[in-house]
Amino acid sequence: MNFNQIRRLFIFVILSFCFVGFASAQSWIKKLRSPVFYEIGIQTAWQSNAFNASVGEVEYTATAPEYLGGVTTVSSPELVGLAKIRYEPRLWRGYKSKVRASIFVHHFTEFSIKDFRSMSFNFEQNIGNYQSILLSFRNLPEFYLRNYLSKNATTGIASREKCLFMEQTYTIGYAHRPFKKHRFSYELERQNVVYNAAFSQYDIGIYSMNLDWDWSKFKTLPISASLQYGKAFNLNEIDIVDRSYDNVNGRIKASLRLDLGGLESVSGKLGLDTRQYFSGDENDEIHAGRSHQEYRLEWDVNFAWDSSIKAKIYGGSRYRNVEAINVNIEDFKSFERWWLGLRLSYDFVWNVY
Repeated sequence: MNFNQIRRLFIFVILSFCFVGFASAQSWIKKLRSPVFYEIGIQTAWQSNAFNASVGEVEYTATAPEYLGGVTTVSSPELVGLAKIRYEPRLWRGYKSKVRASIFVHHFTEFSIKDFRSMSFNFEQNIGNYQSILLSFRNLPEFYLRNYLSKNATTGIASREKCLFMEQTYTIGYAHRPFKKHRFSYELERQNVVYNAAFSQYDIGIYSMNLDWDWSKFKTLPISASLQYGKAFNLNEIDIVDRSYDNVNGRIKASLRLDLGGLESVSGKLGLDTRQYFSGDENDEIHAGRSHQEYRLEWDVNFAWDSSIKAKIYGGSRYRNVEAINVNIEDFKSFERWWLGLRLSYDFVWNVY
């Protein structure tokens, strides 16, 4: 099944739920009668390494700003604006439908070339007996990585060019509760990563299978975990380089709900991402024999007042260790990064009924 077929199936499933629901005896207005919850906010953070640059690159950039597109530092304050919508009508047989949408706009004060925005849409349709159908879409319209060397196919001359990509992700899944206080969800995911013309040979598609588990036996200590297995493949044949790989990613998260004078909860999350490239071509120095392990740590402290005003202090770190045939590639692709931030947001509801 190709990408366009997946997209058509995705749209068809959503429209089918709406059509079946609206075709029943209940009126459209009654089915749509549900408040709309909004959240708007702003957050500021310090990003230690927004370019995911290696140690050597960080030192080199300080004296050669052209290397990363004219910047002399990889660290920067970050400002983020956000908006979220939550809507829960009953579109199908009186069961609750959950609609979630969000948009984030990121701005880096030290280098606006890194600014980007992202959007997401999630739809969950309850079908009874603690079962649900899941659909989601995420879109990253444009993201600047950095300047990389690109060789002109006509002249053979190499120069440093901007490397950008866009990313779209579709998922379809099923969730149920086979045991009390245990919720499992299973998703199939398709992701497309498409680069600008100078780097279009790197276009990649990824099929993934996702497993999520939520355990809520103790209301004050919910725990969740996720596992993802994916296979990536070349989207075109501009060159003969094999950029395909397998990836296995895992996460585990625990939260402690406190509700102490505005202090609502504290949570922490650990993650491990692994990737193994398939290329066996010794002339392919970038991918041949290459693998990596990336360790992630994230935490947040949440506050809430009057059910409307919320604050979050958050932070995290990433460390990627790369192994490759070429030692220079190991150094070039390995990096460390950390961040620390504060989010302020306001919730409000629109209920015309």
